[in-house]
Amino acid sequence: MGFLEKLFGNKQNDQALAQEHFDKGAQYAQQQQWPQAIEALKEAVRLNPKHAKAHMALCLSYGGAMDLESARKHFDILKKLDPELANRVANSPAGMMILRGGTFINF
Repeated sequence: MGFLEKLFGNKQNDQALAQEHFDKGAQYAQQQQWPQAIEALKEAVRLNPKHAKAHMALCLSYGGAMDLESARKHFDILKKLDPELANRVANSPAGMMILRGGTFINF
């Protein structure tokens, strides 16, 4: 690794690592393992702050963990990065719960 890469990082490598963390976080989220999902997804957005799907997954994972303030924070970032994806989230049952501050009732 050269001096400049050490100093500024390797953007291409960061994006690949971000995708790996996103994939891991998405798997945890599917299993409703919210703390593990959140940690992996936070690392994905740290490495690539413009990773819209990672912000979406963080929004939904924080919602699953009932941390609605953090969920809304990532939804707001998502709206700026990908308004169409944000609209789909907002119109999903989970998105409606997060944005309206309600809870799910499972029957």
